[in-house]
Amino acid sequence: MRLTLVHTGGTIGMSESAAGLVPDPDFIGRLLAEGALPEGTDVVELAPLLDSANVGPVEWQLIVDAVVVAIDRGADAVVVLHGTDTLAFTAAALSLALPIVLREVDRPARVVLTGAQHPLYGADGAHDADAEANLRDALAAAQVLAAAPTQTSASGSAQAPEVGTAGAVGVFVQFGGRLLPGLHVSKISSVSAQGFVATNGRRDSFAAVGAVDGASGGRLEFGAFAPHEIGVAMVYPGVTAAQLDAALGNGPAAVLCCFGSGAVPSGTPGVEDVLRQHARRQAVVAISQSGHGGVHLGVNAAAAPLQTAGVVDGRDLTLEAALAALHVALACGLCGAGAADFVAAVAGQSAS
Repeated sequence: MRLTLVHTGGTIGMSESAAGLVPDPDFIGRLLAEGALPEGTDVVELAPLLDSANVGPVEWQLIVDAVVVAIDRGADAVVVLHGTDTLAFTAAALSLALPIVLREVDRPARVVLTGAQHPLYGADGAHDADAEANLRDALAAAQVLAAAPTQTSASGSAQAPEVGTAGAVGVFVQFGGRLLPGLHVSKISSVSAQGFVATNGRRDSFAAVGAVDGASGGRLEFGAFAPHEIGVAMVYPGVTAAQLDAALGNGPAAVLCCFGSGAVPSGTPGVEDVLRQHARRQAVVAISQSGHGGVHLGVNAAAAPLQTAGVVDGRDLTLEAALAALHVALACGLCGAGAADFVAAVAGQSAS
């Protein structure tokens, strides 16, 4: 069994300095000297190491490339060390992009992301217990995932064993003693050792991509992640049509964060017109501000303007998953209705 550790940066690999926490140039060397990695583990460090606050689509592509190279060189599973601030966004992006990319080489992805709220090595050289546990658990999870061949159906498509079992494929987050499905993870605390939860869903990303392929009329081809202006608009008491218009932006896609199961302040003058105008020229995805349950357009009369306008029902997608799905759609050359169909298919499979 071969493992690869991809170190992208983040608090887990930092050390104290006069200016605050900075990347520790000796971090990997200390891990190797302590025998903290399974024998034969390959190590890849991004250069420069990244503060996760600065990780976006361009950096997602660097991580995708590192994972693909590792798997192409024979890695059975990959552990990615990542800062916690945007770890959930990266996990969602990898969950949907890697199955498409790796299908070209007929290899499954078994990827486990982890990080920590504190550096592994303290100023006195002592280990932070939570950071140490996250790294140890992520390496152990990767070994379990890689311990059995991918299960396939009669048609040859990848099956989805329960999260954390041998043979499971996809992208996962190991944090606070829990292995979570990458497409459904959100950060809920900036201090807790259990700072991440899986808000909805238990399916792995390969099943979702299979559904997307069907909706798009054929096998998707992934180009590369690139910067795109994707608007994020949140409804709140007192929001005006002009504020929503500005927040949705002028890019190819947008996410609309709604009340509850999909309600918007439809009684506010101009809101319905703004939604209609944006849905005509953008792929607009509705998600819920609630941490559980998701959007169900058609349940509440206050959601009627969304259906009328043609806004995509994002069902139980998180903000992280919705943004990732839109970026993956654009990386596959989809726009407008094509991007909307892509996200609708991901949302439908995700909620099943």
